[in-house]
Amino acid sequence: MSEQVKWALKRRALMVSLGRYEKFVKDFVEERDVAQVALRLERFKTLWSDLDEVQLQLEESATEESAVVCNQETRAEYENICFRVQSELENKVPAVSSVIEPATRAAKALTGLRLPTISLPEFSGDFMQWLPFRNTYEGLIHDNTEVPKIQKFHYLRAALKGEAAQIIESISLSADNYDLAWDSVVQRYSNEYLLKRRHFAVLFATPAIMEETAITLHMMVDEFERHKKTLGQLGEPIQHWGGLLEHLLTTKLPMETLREWENFATTADNPDYDSLVEFLRRRMRMLESLMVTQEQAAAISSQRQPSRRAACESEVIGSPPSKNVKNILFDF
Repeated sequence: MSEQVKWALKRRALMVSLGRYEKFVKDFVEERDVAQVALRLERFKTLWSDLDEVQLQLEESATEESAVVCNQETRAEYENICFRVQSELENKVPAVSSVIEPATRAAKALTGLRLPTISLPEFSGDFMQWLPFRNTYEGLIHDNTEVPKIQKFHYLRAALKGEAAQIIESISLSADNYDLAWDSVVQRYSNEYLLKRRHFAVLFATPAIMEETAITLHMMVDEFERHKKTLGQLGEPIQHWGGLLEHLLTTKLPMETLREWENFATTADNPDYDSLVEFLRRRMRMLESLMVTQEQAAAISSQRQPSRRAACESEVIGSPPSKNVKNILFDF
């Protein structure tokens, strides 16, 4: 058997395998087949590579014009099929929300619970958003051993925007280059010194509250808590900053709130940041209760308005003429 015949037979076998992939995407049922997609996609890329290799051998050994034309037509045929099949498989790759960690897979299978969608995190280069992005991305994608690296690279490209996307723009898309791409992003933004300085700057530059409301107090406390926890994650000894943070937060409070806090602090033992936050949360609840009471009073008042208006209209129009008036009119 000649070498050309052997390559032709191998190509035929690969084309049969290609037909099975084409049938899979055509007859695809999500509930039944979705778990196979990622593995089939990886195997399909190997099949396409093997098919290209066999086809190249046949093309190089072709000497007759008819054989050259036949090889050209065969390549065009299987490439069209391959492009279509790979596109279909990539579109059917489970979304991030359905990439389940091994520890939770069994629990989901038992309960049949369909978890809510977790959106793919996005990052555009803002240092203040780096830690939340990194933690979410690593939990969903990077540390998930069930996600192939080529798929992780696709997720990374989809997640990075603007300035951050430019870091990996020149790195070619392949499974082998995924670690290089992720390490490049981490090296660029995991600058703890710069991250700490930015969080400190925001804390000190936060504008003071002019009017005391539950909403403004909520926003202020949430802002302080967010930066405090982030600095703790970056290794700062926040557990020893009770007095400093308490003083800084009091400089941002409206006068009425500050007066109430000072009145409370004089009766407390060693008041610090944590006790100030607890005091503010109680005050928020009080302000929210007052707001609800005022809204209810306003609603009751608005319900009474039509009755008073009807009475006023009755006074303006006047009551119907009495019987005596009618008699007088007819007598006249």
